[in-house]
Amino acid sequence: MKPMNCPFHILIYKDQLRSYRDLPVRLGELGTVYRYERSGVMHGLLRVRGFTQDDAHIFCTPQQIEDEVIGCIDFAKAVLDTYGSPSSRLSSPPGPQRPQPLRGQRGAMGAGTELAEEGARRAGYSL
Repeated sequence: MKPMNCPFHILIYKDQLRSYRDLPVRLGELGTVYRYERSGVMHGLLRVRGFTQDDAHIFCTPQQIEDEVIGCIDFAKAVLDTYGSPSSRLSSPPGPQRPQPLRGQRGAMGAGTELAEEGARRAGYSL
């Protein structure tokens, strides 16, 4: 989970008037990306020119974060179990490596991260 900075999903969300009662709103897509990557920079792939990646965002209230995280974990686990993937683990990434301007309410990112981590713990994962 990371702070959202995807302009296109924000534009889709803003396209119509919404109420807090509409939340959570879940948006996802598969998009093909074409790039000129050097050999090895895409986790060992050779000279990747195009690849498809997934992108998803959840617009929700702070009170909904834990349940949404649990729902995402349950979904990912169901997909991995379907394909016989071995057990998985979660980790919480460190904060930004370089100073970035703070957006939104001060402290909201930290509070959101704590709620997401609590959701992961409720789903049975330790971070």
